Amino acid sequence: MKPITSAEIAALARFVANAQLSYHEENKEHFLRETRRLAARFATELALSPTQFDLRVNRGGIAGSGDVTLHADHLYVSLNAEIDFGRGRAFMFRGCRSRQDYTGLGNRWALWHDIGRDFFGVVKAMRVAVNEAKTENCPPVR
Repeated sequence: MKPITSAEIAALARFVANAQLSYHEENKEHFLRETRRLAARFATELALSPTQFDLRVNRGGIAGSGDVTLHADHLYVSLNAEIDFGRGRAFMFRGCRSRQDYTGLGNRWALWHDIGRDFFGVVKAMRVAVNEAKTENCPPVR
């Protein structure tokens, strides 16, 4: 898989802000392909080796965007385009205790347009979630 560039990340953010993904197979395929590349870039920026994370694609049904999940020992990221808080589409990430932990710690949200404007700010917020998960006094989920 070819690494996603900063210009492609900005283009993806614009695409997510404006594209109809439900009931439009071509847009949905583009979204899932490019979002998978974005998740891989997050893993790279977070210094995760390929054995330290899982990358999953869920196409979902015709009425949704589908989603791409990046799941590491201390981070869970769900990249989809279903949530809109009135300021634009958003995606969720949170700290977690293991790759078997699907509920994790508190949800955090990032707007897609923030990725286009401040990709490394979003990465920094993910690092905070990871560090909090590592220091959380909870046993790992097995």
